[in-house]
Amino acid sequence: MGIATVVKSNYMIFMIAALIYLVLKLVQERAAGVRKAVPRLLLMVLLLGFFLVGRFGVDAYIRSMNGGEEVKGIPMTAWITMGLQDGKAAPGWYNGYNNGVYIDNEYDYDRTQEAVMEEMKRIVLGYPKDIGASVSFFVKKVSSQWNNPTFQSLWILEERSGRGGVDWLLQGGGRYAYTFWVNILQTWILVGVFLYAVMRFKKSTVEELVLPVTFLGGVLFHLFWEAEGLYAILYFPLLLPLAVCGYGEWRSYLLVKKAQIAVNGWKSGEGKNLRKKLVLGGVVTVLVCALSYTDPFAKMFARNENTGAFDTCTQEMVNEMDALP
Repeated sequence: MGIATVVKSNYMIFMIAALIYLVLKLVQERAAGVRKAVPRLLLMVLLLGFFLVGRFGVDAYIRSMNGGEEVKGIPMTAWITMGLQDGKAAPGWYNGYNNGVYIDNEYDYDRTQEAVMEEMKRIVLGYPKDIGASVSFFVKKVSSQWNNPTFQSLWILEERSGRGGVDWLLQGGGRYAYTFWVNILQTWILVGVFLYAVMRFKKSTVEELVLPVTFLGGVLFHLFWEAEGLYAILYFPLLLPLAVCGYGEWRSYLLVKKAQIAVNGWKSGEGKNLRKKLVLGGVVTVLVCALSYTDPFAKMFARNENTGAFDTCTQEMVNEMDALP
């Protein structure tokens, strides 16, 4: 975990979730005494220790390679500010701001940090002036990153060629079949997670909560950080056990109701209650499906409006790659 946080700062979310879990276990087992607490405290110290050794160790190594002079690079706040701006592909996505502001300030860390904070302040102070636009920005940012079933997999492979029929997937009709399938797959996984949240969350164990806490930490982090579908795929596997558990809870619920109705009949209190819930669930599903095709809903989530922007950004990336020596 320490190595992971050195390679990519985003992995700190997983480490923080692990530390939260250990703290909750300490609180839960406080009556068990020191014997149970010591191993968990030791693990917390090891996690933080390896994290600090990795971070400061890499910094010290780079400083030694640079003749003892500290090299700070681009301030981390530049990625947050970029995540609050419009991008070529979608709101909050990469737009080159972090590199541009660093170059404009002649690679000076302090000047860059000052410029970045000024821009961030300007953006944040503008939110109350147009609440509708601000809400729309974050809705589009979240939906473009987390409601992206291909996770940029086809976009990254744009203009690439493959072997053994892979071109059918990369450039031909296979792209549509692949997108259609993964969209259905992601939808049913999210439905399972919804069932988990409704039917099991309150009785979840501390161990189970590590998964949703980590996932929600990622969502919250990327609400302000730079967004990309690639980043979301790191967290999405955490939802798979929750989805399976959700469908398991739903199955158990139906089996209990089936047994009750088999004994008492559909006219019993259990039968009437189940009918009401099924009708309510069907009505809500129909309404959501109908509303998803209304103009306000479509504009807020921009389901199809980003296609041109994605294509433009993709072609610019391809052109940049072709121009490399």
